[in-house]
Amino acid sequence: MSNPRRRAWRRIGARVLDCAGERTHLVSAAALRHAANGRVRESIGSLCRALMYEESMGMLNALERVTRIGSGSGTEIAFGVLAGFRLHLRQDEDRRTKPARKQTAGVVHGG
Repeated sequence: MSNPRRRAWRRIGARVLDCAGERTHLVSAAALRHAANGRVRESIGSLCRALMYEESMGMLNALERVTRIGSGSGTEIAFGVLAGFRLHLRQDEDRRTKPARKQTAGVVHGG
């Protein structure tokens, strides 16, 4: 991963850790810290890659592998990953559909 991409992921990871704060237990906080530094279980990385690049069967197989983690942790992890992707897609869609803002002489025009 290139340095700018790595720095971007670390900034995102730091924001997630700030938001999680005391809302999660020590084990989850440790896993989030590792993820913020690019270290995740292989099955979670596979799920993220599948969501970005694979067809439905690849996504479902990867999702099934994650949900097998622990007695309920995998399902919670999968929900978190899916919620993150959904948020990203929604924000990306918002950026594409909003009219461009134009600034002229200190005045902002547009939506």
